[in-house]
Formats: sequence, structure tokens, C-alpha cells
Amino acid sequence: METVADSRSDELIDIVCAETGKSRFDARVEVTLALEHLDWAARNAGRVMKDRRVHRRLLGFNQASIVSVGLPRKKP
Repeated sequence: METVADSRSDELIDIVCAETGKSRFDARVEVTLALEHLDWAARNAGRVMKDRRVHRRLLGFNQASIVSVGLPRKKP
């Protein structure tokens, strides 16, 4: 499935070239990597952003911690 960003990648490449002075090849690589990263982030956001328990090491063995992303939560 082609996204809006994919369909306008030539425009993004032109912008990168104009703003950074990179060659079209380098700009295409940069745009492609950025789009692939955004695609991965969108597909994995739920797994990556969820709260998870972090086990402490030796000195904090009796303490529990939870790592959380600082985003507003929905009220139950």
C-alpha cells in the first residue's frame, strides 16, 4: 500500500537536495530510510510504547520499577 509520503517521495527528495546540497542519490537514500523508519515506528508503536516492568539489579532487588512513556493516558 502506497502512502502519501511514498507517492510524493520525489518532492521530498527535491526538498532534501535544495536544503542540504546533497546529491539526488544521497537524498533518495535519506528519504527512503526515513520512510522505512516511520513505517516501522507506526507498526510497532503499541509494543514499544506500552508500560513494562524493569527488574532491578543487585542493590535494588526488593524494589519494583515501571518504565512508562510520558504521554497522556486515556481515563478508564
